[in-house]
Formats: sequence, structure tokens, C-alpha cells
Amino acid sequence: MPGPDGLSITTGGLFTPQGLQLATSGLFTTSINPDLHPRTRIRQYIVQKLRVAATGAEERVHAERVDPIQAREQKWDLPAVNVYTRDETSEVWSESPRTYKRVVEVVIDCIVGARDAEDQVDQLALEIEQLISPDLRLGQWADDVVLRATPTDFDGAGLKKFGVARVTYLVTYGTEAVVEPVEPLLTIRNEWNFTAPDAQAEAVDQIDFEET
Repeated sequence: MPGPDGLSITTGGLFTPQGLQLATSGLFTTSINPDLHPRTRIRQYIVQKLRVAATGAEERVHAERVDPIQAREQKWDLPAVNVYTRDETSEVWSESPRTYKRVVEVVIDCIVGARDAEDQVDQLALEIEQLISPDLRLGQWADDVVLRATPTDFDGAGLKKFGVARVTYLVTYGTEAVVEPVEPLLTIRNEWNFTAPDAQAEAVDQIDFEET
């Protein structure tokens, strides 16, 4: 029987072996509508991947904007993960056809509520990084993924200490520019008149194309 893989050992065995193997190998299946906005597809992919991997947050992986961390325990069981996007920049990537290089900030909040909140936040953030950072194309939905920062925040004013680590990535993807539709060229016609300008055409050349 094969022993545990290196990633399971590194993370203290918090991933299930099956989920870890699927998530790190990229063989897990996703159900994402390709007609959705690219940012929506990116969020859904990350959420589905983290749920399959069974991190310390288990299946408590969300994709929505929420209130400050003190209010989250009433909404979710903790620990939990929340995935959302923030600012995006764009620039021309190539011409003919024109495509844009877009870089969006993707935030993965690691949220815990416990006495050892700082340790649990660090562990959950480590698991997230080890799953997302090697996946440079996020399956097929991105062109590059770069870890930008991981700011943390803690609040111990209540009965339980809350903590959050915002694992922040810069995700690059491309889109084609929206252009107005052009009517297809179906006919080329040229009339020849070698005498008076207003006389009837003496010769006509016409080429008709089939519409595809």
C-alpha cells in the first residue's frame, strides 16, 4: 500500500487522500458554464477545487461578499473559506483580432473562530496556497496565477477570537474585444463603360459568393 504523499505530510494530513490526489493532479471534474463571465468562471473553479480537496474548511467554501468577520459565525459554520474578486486592470494584448489582457484580484478569505485562531488561519492559508499556486491556468480558465499578498486580521473582543487571512492572487486571463457584426460580402459587381459616361454599361463583371 503506497504511503501518504508529500503534500499530505506537509499539511499535517488535513486533506483527504482522495481529494488531495484529485485536486493536485487536476483530474477532478468541474461543472462550469463556459458562457458565464470569466470572473464568475474563475470563482466557481476555485470554489469547486477547494471543496473537492477537503481542506480544514471541509465543504464550507463560499463565493460571496459578506459582513465583517465578527458577524460571520451567525451566517456560516467555521472554519470557512470565501472566494471573491476585487479590482481588475486591462490592456491591449494583441491586435487582429484585438484581445485584452486582464488581471483580476482574487481573494480567498480563510476564516476561523477559535482560541488558537492565528494558528488555524495560518494552517488554512497554507493549504489554500499549496492547492492554488501550482495551478497556473486554473484548469482552463486563466493564463497565469501569481500570489500577491496574504494580509491577516483578528478580533478578540467577543467570547471567541476570530481571525481571517486574505490569500490574494493576481489572475491573468484574456478576452476578445467586442466588435459590431459586419454583413458578409456576397457579391462583387463592376460595370464597364468605354464611351459616354451616362450610357448603358457595355460590360459587367460580377462574382457571387455562397453564404457560409
